[in-house]
Amino acid sequence: MEYIKLPHLPERKVTTVILDESCNKDILNELKMNDIRTILSPGNPKISDSTKAHADMNILHLSGSRFICADYAKAYYRTQLSGAILDICPIEIHSPYPSDAALNAALIGKNMFICKNSPIEQMFENECAIKRIYVHQGYTKCNVAVVSETAIITEDKGIYKAATEIGLDVLYINPGNVTLNGYHHGFIGGACGKLASDMLAITGSLKYIPEKDVFKALWKEVRVSIMVGLVLAFVNGIRIWLQYRDLQLAVVIGITLIATVALAKSLGCL
Repeated sequence: MEYIKLPHLPERKVTTVILDESCNKDILNELKMNDIRTILSPGNPKISDSTKAHADMNILHLSGSRFICADYAKAYYRTQLSGAILDICPIEIHSPYPSDAALNAALIGKNMFICKNSPIEQMFENECAIKRIYVHQGYTKCNVAVVSETAIITEDKGIYKAATEIGLDVLYINPGNVTLNGYHHGFIGGACGKLASDMLAITGSLKYIPEKDVFKALWKEVRVSIMVGLVLAFVNGIRIWLQYRDLQLAVVIGITLIATVALAKSLGCL
């Protein structure tokens, strides 16, 4: 099995996704029609509510073939994720909150949004490439819809503040428009995910989200900005290489152009 390099950010169409074992059959059929295999996340017998089989409650994708999973699910995932490197969560995951949210961190590019005093933090002490951003929200990934490496959507004000402070483009939407049994409301991050670099799947309808027009505009601008940025980076990269013969300078300026265009166009739609 080939794994995407960065969590939540496929470079092309995915072939496999992990979903709650109680997932709606219509969603499973739609994925099957698009030739996408589903791995059904097993329910945790020690979590008592409707989140017990949510994938972001029992497995965390770090990068490539690297994952951390709950101890109870390790045997299952070893049979489903061929070639994966599976580390085991150092604590038992169980109800009530926050002990059920130990693996609910949000990896966005090289940034990891994680609850303060998370029991899995010790596992990243030697991960110099990952910058930890501390927030108070335990259900961090549930509250983050990853749009691109520099853009997210969230319903949590603490995550919104922390993300904007490090320069991410953030769309804040008011909570209460996503449903989840047993909770006052659900979370946007748990209700959507990317199936390709230019495809964001949503379980539900945007008509229930008041900010739907901004949501659509942001997604469109991010896609356009990536294409524009790539063209500019390519053209300028060739010019710099021909003029200075400096590949490193060409790459740095190319990446800067892509990020600048993406940020400018995203902010322009808000």
